[in-house]
Amino acid sequence: MQTAGLTTETFATNSDKAVATESTNSKAAYGQNESVKTLCGSALSMNWIILFAAVVIVAAAVLNATSSQKTAQKKSKSQVLEIPYRMKGALFTPTEQAFYQTLCEAVPTENIVFGKVRVADVITPAAGISKSQWQSAFNRIQAKHFDFVLCDRTTLTVSAVIELQDASHKKSSRVKRDQFLRKACTDAQLPLLEFTAKSKCVVKEIEDSLVAISNSRT
Repeated sequence: MQTAGLTTETFATNSDKAVATESTNSKAAYGQNESVKTLCGSALSMNWIILFAAVVIVAAAVLNATSSQKTAQKKSKSQVLEIPYRMKGALFTPTEQAFYQTLCEAVPTENIVFGKVRVADVITPAAGISKSQWQSAFNRIQAKHFDFVLCDRTTLTVSAVIELQDASHKKSSRVKRDQFLRKACTDAQLPLLEFTAKSKCVVKEIEDSLVAISNSRT
């Protein structure tokens, strides 16, 4: 009976130890799981921190690049504004000057002659077209000019335009320009007179051309 009692007590003791060991193991496992969770949470937090830092760095780089570009543009504009200009000299070439003097002698007293007048200040694209078409047509004339423009002395209404055909008008680019201006003047019902550049222009030739224009309007 005594042996049986010892055996029972020994079994109970071993049982308690087993339960205690299991409890200890469970607590250790729980602690390990909590540690793993903590480490995972820390890792995730670190990843977010790294990602945020990367975003900040990229944003700062973009802002810096944009700022540098704007600074460069301002500097470029400033440099352009600082470039000095100079006078070009006479408004006309010697050939143009000679023709201008003859032209002034030939025109009637009620008229006055202007030189190098912008085409866009004399004619403009016709109405009834779209805005884009108007702009396209205007772009073709805004950088061109007439050699001479004949106006009424009192009202400054344009009576005719005059082109002096010198050697430069034989170039292909000038030929196309002249063809374009002839059509533009025809469309605008604007008389266009063309004279060949000579060493000495004859007043009578110019007078006859002006009379022909006057007669065509009466």
